[in-house]
Amino acid sequence: KVLFTGDADSQSSHPNLEVDYMEKVGDIDILKVVHHGTKEGTEKEFLEVVDPEVAIICNGNYLGNDGNPYLIFVRAISNNISTCEIHSNTRLIYDEAFENCSILEKIEIPKNVISIGTLAFHNCERLNSMIIPKTVKRIGGILFEGCTNIKSIKIQCEIKELRGWTFNQCNNLINLSLPSSIEELDFSGFPHYYYPG
Repeated sequence: KVLFTGDADSQSSHPNLEVDYMEKVGDIDILKVVHHGTKEGTEKEFLEVVDPEVAIICNGNYLGNDGNPYLIFVRAISNNISTCEIHSNTRLIYDEAFENCSILEKIEIPKNVISIGTLAFHNCERLNSMIIPKTVKRIGGILFEGCTNIKSIKIQCEIKELRGWTFNQCNNLINLSLPSSIEELDFSGFPHYYYPG
């Protein structure tokens, strides 16, 4: 039994919608979470009654084709998300995909991703760590600028350059792991304690 909730959340024009229908709906297997998983979206009482085995949060827009509808992650569907699960078949994360998602705390880059665009995580103020997998071939500039809470970045891919301002305003960054393949590293915008010499 699957329940698709759409935008019927507790803040809508019919605020008692969940309470009115939860007993009729009863126990379900899969819940498509309202409003892309925002904190105010679903009442605890409702979740206790419907008791889903699996909850699906759809919080991204994709471009693709018949062979792979999740080819490009274009943009987070809302800036008001704290986590996002990118589809495992995604190959590219587009420019500004998560820009200004200021409460985004956690995100995992799937192992099929080969390119991450410019400003992709710009101003994700609560993001606390990031691992960029070995499959990535290209990283755009200004990637983590404004990620003021990020403490750990591990770049596992064999890239040859890191563009300027990638780590600008990452003032809490204490663990930065870069690959030995880097030939050109622009220190513009690095936290002061990472400057060579």
